[in-house]
Amino acid sequence: MSSPNLLQPLNQLLTQAESLLALAQQEDWFGLEAAMVDYLQNVSLVEDKVYLASLTEAGLTLAAQGLILQIQSINQQVDEQAKDFHEKVASELRHMIQSGRALNAYGR
Repeated sequence: MSSPNLLQPLNQLLTQAESLLALAQQEDWFGLEAAMVDYLQNVSLVEDKVYLASLTEAGLTLAAQGLILQIQSINQQVDEQAKDFHEKVASELRHMIQSGRALNAYGR
């Protein structure tokens, strides 16, 4: 793989992370789950010692590090979106339970 192409897998991973974030922001959790399968297969690249060594040899360590930091930031945003949605659903569920209890109490 030539030097310019060495960053292509990380750029692709960044694009996938951005797609995951868009799906999370749209609350498309089924779409996110499906897209996550491909993403998780590709994210292992970041731990591939041969790939990382080739980046170092090509002098692309700083560029790769910048891409990885962007990917990590987007991953954190996806996680925050998921947590916010979880809290929203939990709150709605609590409200439904309380409403059901109130209806049962008044119905007696």
